[in-house]
Amino acid sequence: LNADVSKPALTDLSVVFDAYRSACCESVTGFSGSVKSGDVRRKGIHAFTAETAGILRDILSGNDITGVRDSLSEQFPGLAVGNPEDFIAVLADFMSDPLNETRLCITGLTSGSTGLPKRVPRTLGDFYREIDCVSGFILPSYAENTLGAATVTNFHAYGVLFRFLLPVISEIPVYGHMLEYQEQFVRLKKFGRNLFLVSNPGFFKRLDGKACPVKVNLMMSAGGRLNREVLDKAGSVYDAPLLEIYGSTETGVMAYRYPVTAEEDWCVPESSIAETVDGNGNPVDGPGLIRITAAHVNGGIPYTGSDVICLNPVRDGRTSFSLLGRSDRIIKLEDNRVSLDELEKTVTGHEFIRECAVVKYEHNGREFIGAMLVLSENGKWAYAAETPGRFFIRLRNELSRGMVRLAVPRRFIITDELPLTDSRKIAYRKVERAFNHESA
Repeated sequence: LNADVSKPALTDLSVVFDAYRSACCESVTGFSGSVKSGDVRRKGIHAFTAETAGILRDILSGNDITGVRDSLSEQFPGLAVGNPEDFIAVLADFMSDPLNETRLCITGLTSGSTGLPKRVPRTLGDFYREIDCVSGFILPSYAENTLGAATVTNFHAYGVLFRFLLPVISEIPVYGHMLEYQEQFVRLKKFGRNLFLVSNPGFFKRLDGKACPVKVNLMMSAGGRLNREVLDKAGSVYDAPLLEIYGSTETGVMAYRYPVTAEEDWCVPESSIAETVDGNGNPVDGPGLIRITAAHVNGGIPYTGSDVICLNPVRDGRTSFSLLGRSDRIIKLEDNRVSLDELEKTVTGHEFIRECAVVKYEHNGREFIGAMLVLSENGKWAYAAETPGRFFIRLRNELSRGMVRLAVPRRFIITDELPLTDSRKIAYRKVERAFNHESA
């Protein structure tokens, strides 16, 4: 958390999050008041009120309070009070002041499409407005006798919003440990609550199929599209609706869906506007780059992303779109336009393939498609039953029935797991290096 006053001064408030998390490790900490089911409300006008002061008082030790006070009082002299108890009360007033929604910001880092760190500051007010946006489509069951639990950290925008701010504002107690393995869910039975589970594709892919020992009211995922196999597995393990979020660190939530199949379209929130534009920002009728306008995105200024979408006809007043893939994942191959994301979907649809990553590589001055594969159980059996050469010829022939021959992968690499980034997304640069190394 950073305080930005007249100049870009960075004031560290991360201790608030750290203390909140550590205090909840083996106990559940939350508001004492009640919340109407599904009521994503900000108490009074803003979220941080006297009740927030109570929870901060409970979870922050004297040293932590002193650290936060000293950090903030350098930029905000009005917070320079001697008694920690008095400081908590002053801090609650400070955070509920509308002016400070624009002065207090959370700066995150993202690698985007470049792989290099990029600072993305978002104000507390941006997060408030994003929660207002989410309240228009999240199922009320997320707040019905639930305990917030997460398989993601709170060190990025998705975690900050859904693991911390939304539960606090909705008066949902939070389990402080990050869940890394399915076996850890048994620890949550003692709290006697259902779960509001905030997760990601990487965790859902690792599920072993055993039913969760705790009832889940709603599960969420962000960071990448879930394929059919993963959707089926998550549904069988948790037996709960799944809310899938489309967005980014820069924008926050841009669209959502409650998928039954992996091919379902994305819905645009009622408070947002989606358009398609070309590379120069000019509106287009067909497929184009997504441009989103929303109060919580880019200060309300239209934001153009790098994904290519196709808008659907408006139905019942709602806008939806098909996600065609990143613009930098749509390539030219011998003068033919090829979507690597669409190829991945086609390859993954084969019964022999559980996961794949498709990239373009060069060999002897020509460009080809390569696919790194994680085999399904059927695929492992077929691979063991014949030579690798015969297996790949068979796979290539069967894939060519559903795609143009030019786009059929020329080379395959079989691996146990796809390489992932720290944020659990496919590390395409490592995949490219693997194929370029083999082609050297």
